[in-house]
Parts: sequence; structure tokens; C-alpha cells
Amino acid sequence: MRQAGYAHFSVPNDLLCLSVLSPFALYSTVAPRRYEQWLGFGTLLAVVACLTMYETRGGLFLLALGVVLFFMIERPRFIPALALLAIAFWFFGYTTGFALLDKLSRVETLAARLPVWLTAWRMFLDDPWLGQGPGAFALLYPRYAALLDPSAWPVFDPRHMPWAHHLYLELLSERGVLGLSAFTFLLAGVVPLLRRPATDRIERPERYRTIGATVIALTLTAIGGLFELSLLRYWFVIVLSLLISIPMAYSQSAMGNIRCRT
Repeated sequence: MRQAGYAHFSVPNDLLCLSVLSPFALYSTVAPRRYEQWLGFGTLLAVVACLTMYETRGGLFLLALGVVLFFMIERPRFIPALALLAIAFWFFGYTTGFALLDKLSRVETLAARLPVWLTAWRMFLDDPWLGQGPGAFALLYPRYAALLDPSAWPVFDPRHMPWAHHLYLELLSERGVLGLSAFTFLLAGVVPLLRRPATDRIERPERYRTIGATVIALTLTAIGGLFELSLLRYWFVIVLSLLISIPMAYSQSAMGNIRCRT
């Protein structure tokens, strides 16, 4: 990443984009065409390899959660086997000293985020309605962080934080209640478009798989915002816009079909 100097992907947690988009690969594994299935499996293996190599705990957590949600919706009978596989993987990693599992068991990263989140919360309290302004967290962080007592925290990261590592606190600190409300209404407006008629699985299976993947991807995005994600990361803005546009495009297509019939 340092050698590439690519501004859009500069930290390992930027690989969360792979986890957020992984539901589309999951639904490809149940597509009718064999080449789509192999493409889905191959994509998932590549994502797992990439997240494991960079030891991205948040990415692996979202990927695992996406797999669980997929099986709960599409293949609930395989949930016990999935649980046994997870236990076997943990036992193998524990007995072989797998470095990633050791990193997953540590809580230092979460503890180091607490002062950052408190800083964002204090910025919000100083201007709760409109916030400090887009991008202001990076500018104001040194001033607010200086008010904290490093000895009061089990882990205190002295580095500069360009974003809050919490999407909702970032929205509150930079855009206030109005900004968070606008973001919430944007996502809430998509929910009615994600309803899948029971006939879609049979009559329009491609639409069914795409909407199903979008539902899981948006769920992973909402959960990922609790510990990462930022509007400063271009990939997140692009992926979120893509996920919102998919049900809107299907909805407009359906309305067009209705007009043609009438």
C-alpha cells in the first residue's frame, strides 16, 4: 500500500470494501450457471486470503457475519455444519499458534478507540445541530485530544486520527443531528425498495439474488459503521452509492413495466 501510494486504499481497514461486497459473491455460488458458481467461490477465496494476509479483524468479522446471514436466509439447514466448521478452524488456529487468531483475541484496538470516540462525542456536544463541519474532525482532533488524560485510559494512541473510526459519531461531530438524520432517512428510504415478492425466487431469480445480496451488504455496512467506515474514504462513498442505486434501479424498472402494461 505504501509503495502504491493510492489515496483511496491506504490502511488495512480499507479492505472492508471486500467484506461489504462479499454477499454478491455468496449469491453467485447459488446461481444456475456453473461458471458463476465457480466465480463466486473463487472470489470468496481471494477475499479471505486478502483479509487474512493483512490481518484485518473488522473485515473478517463482517465477512463471517455476511456468511452467517446468507446461510440463515438461504440455507438455514447448514447452520450447524457452519458452526462446527468455525469451531474446527478456531481449534486448528489455537493449536498451531495462528497469528491472526491471537490478534482477534486482543482488545487493545477497541480500547484505543474509546478516547477517539469520546473526542468525537465532545465535538458533537459543542455544536449538536450542525456539527463542526465536514472534515473538521481531522482538523480539531489535536485540540480536543489534548483535553484527555492519557493515564486515565488503558490504551491511548498518541497518533493523529483523521477520522473517528465510527461512522455515526463522525456524522454527529461533523454534521450534527441534522446530518445524521439525513443519512438515516437516506438509508430508510431504500428499505421499502428491498422487499422481495415471494414469486421472485422462481420467476425472477436474478433479481432475487441481487436484492438479497444488497440487503446483506447494507446490513454489513450499518454494522461496520459502529467501529470503522468514514465518508472521507472514497471507496465507502462509492460502494454505498452503488448499494443504494441497485434497489432504486429495480424499482424504476418495475414502474416502467407497469406503465407499459397500462
